[in-house]
Amino acid sequence: MAFWHRWLGGDATSDSHDQIRQNLSDGKAIMLDVRSQRERDTIHLKDSIFIPFAEIRSIAPQAEEVPQLPKDKIIYCH
Repeated sequence: MAFWHRWLGGDATSDSHDQIRQNLSDGKAIMLDVRSQRERDTIHLKDSIFIPFAEIRSIAPQAEEVPQLPKDKIIYCH
């Protein structure tokens, strides 16, 4: 969790599945898919942003933030 907190600026959510769905539907949140390409090729989440964990690890140490991610929305990771 320290990695996510440090580079993505957040903590684990206590939001219910219903609240997550509602936040996504209302445009208050995005779903970040951090799985490998192989896992994503099997099945992917509709409208998710795909940035593999390995890529985030390579971006994050050099930057304060991951440029592809909005700063004004909740980010749920899968």
